[in-house]
Amino acid sequence: MLPMRTITLLLCLVAFGAAQAQHNNLDKLNWKQNLELANDLYSRNSFYNAIDFFEKVIKDKPDNLDARYKLAESYRQIRHYEKAENLYRLFTPEDSKTYPLAVYYYAAMLKANGKHVEAMEAFKVFIQNPNGAASSYVSWAQVQLKGCELYANKSNNPDITVKHAGGNINGAYPNFGAVYESANTIVFSSIVSDTAIVVRSGETTMPATNKLYRSKASGSAWGVAEPLIGLNGESHTANGSFSADGKLFFFTRCTTNEKLENTCAIYVSRVVNGEIEPAVKLPESINRSGFNNTQPAAGVYNSGQQALYFASNRDGGKGGFDIWVVNYNPESLTFGNPVSLSDLNTPWDEVSPFYNANSNTLYFSSNGHAGVGGLDVFSSQESEGVWAATAHLDKPINTSADDWYFTLGKDGLQGFVSSNRPGSISLLASTTSEDIYTVSIKKTVNYYGYVYQLGDTNEIPLKDVTITLYEKNSSTGKFEEVIGYKPEFNAQGQFNIPLRAGNDYKLIATKPKYLNDIKQVTKQEIDLVADGKKFITFSLDKIEKDKVYKLDNIYYDYNSANLRDSSKAVLDGLLTLLTNNPSIVIELSSHTDSRGGADYNKTLSQQRAESCVKYLIEKGIDPKRMVAVGYGKEKLLNNCDDKSKCTEEEHQVNRRTEFKVLGELEEGNIIKQ
Repeated sequence: MLPMRTITLLLCLVAFGAAQAQHNNLDKLNWKQNLELANDLYSRNSFYNAIDFFEKVIKDKPDNLDARYKLAESYRQIRHYEKAENLYRLFTPEDSKTYPLAVYYYAAMLKANGKHVEAMEAFKVFIQNPNGAASSYVSWAQVQLKGCELYANKSNNPDITVKHAGGNINGAYPNFGAVYESANTIVFSSIVSDTAIVVRSGETTMPATNKLYRSKASGSAWGVAEPLIGLNGESHTANGSFSADGKLFFFTRCTTNEKLENTCAIYVSRVVNGEIEPAVKLPESINRSGFNNTQPAAGVYNSGQQALYFASNRDGGKGGFDIWVVNYNPESLTFGNPVSLSDLNTPWDEVSPFYNANSNTLYFSSNGHAGVGGLDVFSSQESEGVWAATAHLDKPINTSADDWYFTLGKDGLQGFVSSNRPGSISLLASTTSEDIYTVSIKKTVNYYGYVYQLGDTNEIPLKDVTITLYEKNSSTGKFEEVIGYKPEFNAQGQFNIPLRAGNDYKLIATKPKYLNDIKQVTKQEIDLVADGKKFITFSLDKIEKDKVYKLDNIYYDYNSANLRDSSKAVLDGLLTLLTNNPSIVIELSSHTDSRGGADYNKTLSQQRAESCVKYLIEKGIDPKRMVAVGYGKEKLLNNCDDKSKCTEEEHQVNRRTEFKVLGELEEGNIIKQ
């Protein structure tokens, strides 16, 4: 297990102030006395206080390598990334033999400061020569290196907006874990103080503790926060989570020892008529003695089974903090045995779970998966007890800093993330404290379903199917292929295609030896989907020789063989068919209605058929694979001949463009008949 910022991880507690020791006048201490105090504070995890004395030591004794290393470590622990980076940089290759992790943490601080290219080089140096550092750190460096590469390939997702949630719920101390109580009310955790909090030597109670607060929306901002009545006390109280029906509220209480180490346990309260009742501690199976059990997140499966996710550093996991889950009965509040989510956990830390029941998605933060920062937010979808591979959430949700406590409201479009990214409020550097940020996500609807053969009453999903996505260009009005997009199919042949609101789309399903099927999805249709998902199917008609297929919506200008742009879009579907079936030979035919002379109509239809073929040739189709035929009015589909009086709609039936498969090309360009 690798060390984690225990203070920040569990409750984000920080302590400032002058150390109280046997020395009465701290300003007149010599460097040895300052070092003694610094080491004592450092051993008790009082890093803020230790920094003051290590700085004095370094001022008098700049060559004191141990003091410099511990000063760098102290700045790293409080997440003053810039100061830590500058100190680690001073360690020479020779120094690294004594302090091998100096190189690793130098790389980590470069990464935290957004210098990912430099960080990559530093991680490579450490991996090549770890100077005796534990192999676990070498493995961790390899994960970090992948994270730097990920950063280079990631850009901000334009569909996601992240903003500071404002001063009514954020202050100088860590503010985190915002969850929706209702559409316009949130509950979160904070230490409310505008001045330095002094923790004096020997004190067994903290002068300020994390408490749960409630804030209601006030226009476009969050209102002044008020303490949550009935749950807060002398111990740290944080990490709230409501059950899906709002009838239960889970949270964490923690006690802190003299070394500022927390011991946490999970509690639950019933919510009756909007009032949160007194809490009860969850059983030993959840709150394993000797370990930290924290950050509960209530969830519910499609079956209706209630589940509780939480983070714990108990044994039986992969190491560090892991995500665990336990089923429970909400009426009797009886719980099963927790299970580690081994598919998602790593030897490092997985924390702050959140379960979105609408999408069966678990969100959590980790420093053990490749990410762009320290703690990054990841997700995984659950299906019948199986968790999919983790997905890294886009920037700007994830940054070079720590990003965790990601939650969403019921609509899945508004939520929160806690982060120490630049711009956060703090008594020191902005990265030394968490703030709550709002997350707004442009609506996305997951279109899911399968592709089957037309006429198959059992609708068995076809294999080896490709679905190509086209998005309408708002400037040109044309559909353009989304380059590089390939929807995934699961083992059952079902696809999932997320489509953003505000756009029109076209989906084309293709398979060799089959005709394409096209679905168009309008932005109006997406807006009407309430639950974020919609079921669709594609049916592909197997190609048969000499069977005639109509190409709908092929239009020409009056008395002209020139193709309109809209007609070219239809021919692009035939282009895809010919590209996916490179051996077939087709006849492409054009037909007119009965009006006009026979010779004129035949000539015009021949020219129109040739226009279609010419377009496909320009797109790269071999001319040997297409035969253009103009039939004029020889093959009417109804009784609208020269002697009949018909409506315009009846005449339109006969004005058409068709194709049929003549056979296949063999070597030597011989057509199979």
